[in-house]
Amino acid sequence: MPDDQPMAIRGLWGEIVDDRNVSVPLDEVYVHHWFLFYTTPDAGNELVGKLGTGAETRGTPIVSLTAPYAFTTAGKEKWWLNVHLLMLQNVTNVPACIQCLCAPDGRHGSFNCCPDGAHCRTTLDPFVTSTGTDAFDDPHHCPNCNSDPDAVFGPPTPGGFLARPAPKYYRVKYTVRYGCVSPIVRPVRANMIIDAVGGRHEWNVFPAEGCMKPSASHLAVAIKERRLGDSGHDDIADRCVDTKTATVLVNEDFHLIGVRAHMHIGAIDAVLAGISSNSSDTDDGIGIDWRCDMTAIYGCTPHKAGHEEGYVTSITQCHYHDGKGPMLRKGDRLQYTVRYRRDKHYGGVMGGGTLVGHFPADDGMSGVASTSWPFMNGQLSYL
Repeated sequence: MPDDQPMAIRGLWGEIVDDRNVSVPLDEVYVHHWFLFYTTPDAGNELVGKLGTGAETRGTPIVSLTAPYAFTTAGKEKWWLNVHLLMLQNVTNVPACIQCLCAPDGRHGSFNCCPDGAHCRTTLDPFVTSTGTDAFDDPHHCPNCNSDPDAVFGPPTPGGFLARPAPKYYRVKYTVRYGCVSPIVRPVRANMIIDAVGGRHEWNVFPAEGCMKPSASHLAVAIKERRLGDSGHDDIADRCVDTKTATVLVNEDFHLIGVRAHMHIGAIDAVLAGISSNSSDTDDGIGIDWRCDMTAIYGCTPHKAGHEEGYVTSITQCHYHDGKGPMLRKGDRLQYTVRYRRDKHYGGVMGGGTLVGHFPADDGMSGVASTSWPFMNGQLSYL
């Protein structure tokens, strides 16, 4: 980041590249997350805030704003990069690996996913039989994973293992679009987090009988038709979709400028809605004042960066840069819903949402920057 220079950041996006600056597809290196942490002079080395994303990074900007709104900095921050990548070459069970079923302890999900010293099972590892005690597929860590032992443990190799390939080097390539901070800039807070499971962050999605065939698009149509009153697909929408919903209370007035979601493979969509004060019935759109729909977009071309087959390559966002977004008042209720397919097991999935808001009281405050507001959930409370 530019040193000693206040910035009005209006664009921030990035991707993983190799040492030749070539884009790396997710089916070669999976992006668990990358974060830009920042510290302020009065906070010492405490990481007071962050901007981050996951595997959808290449097609989903972390910051996407237009004037007069901006994520502002004071120019005195220190910036720290945290990157978590999973190399998938020679991995015997890629779905298990990117769901963070990693040796030696078999844990999955969270920021403990495959810590330093852990790894996914590969064809280069010493052969371990499916009757062994390899924790990689321990059912105590992943009940109902439905993993195929042959896929997990792989074929035997002469001599027990193969020579490991030469190391490869990867980098985060990121772009920042910014302008000067001026009196007309309206700083936004991009630290309001809402979670579909009330702050637990992760959950497991288990398969349902008879739900192997409906695609994500088919399920999305079924959900939409049910919302519009067509009951023809009710059974599919109910039985083959895992739905998580959280309701939050707004604690401070702010103008909603944007919403983005973070979801994993298996996701269908996420919806943020304003609940009408005149109705407590919010099922399928009844009693909803406004809604923001965010859809998981999947790639369809193997090994092509940005279009990787079967991977979430982007997630649609909601932008209200024209100032016509909802003005949220203290006491308003928001409903956040995330849906996943139930065609197979998905471990450690997430359904987080980030709200970007402009607080009128922040205008004209000399020296105040977006980075001065710590990463917290104080503006929203779970009900």
